[in-house]
Amino acid sequence: MPVGTEEWQGWSFTTKDFWTKAEDQDRSKFELGQGVIAVADPDEWDDNGSPASKAF
Repeated sequence: MPVGTEEWQGWSFTTKDFWTKAEDQDRSKFELGQGVIAVADPDEWDDNGSPASKAF
């Protein structure tokens, strides 16, 4: 069963540096927030097993 990339399922707390290293995709243009930020990134979650295409 596809589970998605676990650390990106739902809301995640991360640093901007860690988040932008995940295939930048213009994330480096994000200028708000400092230190730890809350991120909901369904694209990164879907990268492991494509759970979104299977209605998960």
